[in-house]
Amino acid sequence: MMFIIHWKNLDTGQRGVGTKQFGQAEAAAVCRELNTDYPHIEHVAVEANGATPEFRADREQQPTFTPGTFIPLSDTDAMPFGEHAGKMMRHVPSNYLDWLDGQHWLQKQWPALADYVRRSRKSINQDLERSDRE
Repeated sequence: MMFIIHWKNLDTGQRGVGTKQFGQAEAAAVCRELNTDYPHIEHVAVEANGATPEFRADREQQPTFTPGTFIPLSDTDAMPFGEHAGKMMRHVPSNYLDWLDGQHWLQKQWPALADYVRRSRKSINQDLERSDRE
């Protein structure tokens, strides 16, 4: 079973997801190290199947996860992977989001991203139509 690191900035509330996968023990060790080095950012290891982290104030406890659920992405969250990784979601090109929406693996591997694309569909379509006219 592989894990990725989710993080939350405790000052701004911004959240993000790492792209590197770790074994469970290594992911837990990386989180402990990052939480020590960056106390204003909470890091948790999440099974790389789209499970949702539950951030806790007590870093000594292991977080629990609810498979099949996720933290919805907002316009100010970072794109979690790909050529636009790290960009705020509102700055990811609509044609890229449209392409992602057509990928069979999106819903299973990145449910929060699939949900964001669905919620943004009207805006994506308007941007694509505007681009076609130009």
